[in-house]
Amino acid sequence: MGAFTAPFFVILADTLGTGWRIAGGVIGTLAVCSVILLMFVKIPSTQKPRDKQSGSKIHVSFNAFKQSRFYVFLAISFTYVAVETVMNGWITTYFQGTGILTNVQAKTVLSLIWLSIMIGRFTVSVIGDKIKKEYIIMACSSVVLVFSLVLIQLNSFISVALCIFALGLGLSALFPTNLANAAALVQGSGMATGILLSSGGLGAAVGPIVTGVVAERLNLSASMWVSVGFALILLLSAFINLIFGKRKKATGNLE
Repeated sequence: MGAFTAPFFVILADTLGTGWRIAGGVIGTLAVCSVILLMFVKIPSTQKPRDKQSGSKIHVSFNAFKQSRFYVFLAISFTYVAVETVMNGWITTYFQGTGILTNVQAKTVLSLIWLSIMIGRFTVSVIGDKIKKEYIIMACSSVVLVFSLVLIQLNSFISVALCIFALGLGLSALFPTNLANAAALVQGSGMATGILLSSGGLGAAVGPIVTGVVAERLNLSASMWVSVGFALILLLSAFINLIFGKRKKATGNLE
């Protein structure tokens, strides 16, 4: 909700002529409020499961790293966050810089992507248990790649808005579904879980950097192809994960 409403606040601040300091002040105030609220969140303690065969916590901690599928989960997390960060950080710059959309229109489509992400995540939370996680990841990855390609070809507000909305739906379920899909593999290992989450943070850093370099050396239009490249790797990773899922069903092996 915050990501959805923030661009509209920036539009309002810009329209009223209050400047960036007001927006920055609100961001700082909300950040302080979030810290205060988090102080009162109670996190229940959990008992880390031991490996029944060896009884070793060390064995449990490093078991995920011995599984090939764990690295597929890392790739999905990395590329998903890279695509999402590039889209959120660069679509306003791209559409304004190329003159396709006005300042207000560009910020509006940025809000649309988060609106569709909210809708998509709510929908998947309702029906997700009825569909295999590998299929959800594969379908969402396909949507992301298709609409990342289509987005570059568009030049009107309505078409861009519709494409962005569809792209958000594709992005919506990828990260939580990937975590749920990896749960059985990383269960009991804080290290493996932490690295899985950190891979998304790495994607958030690498995606904008690569996009910025491409935009500087080539042009804004070329920079949007970076997200297409990440989306292609995402789809490939999702396909490999689908194969692992079918193999697991056939053999019962997590690898």
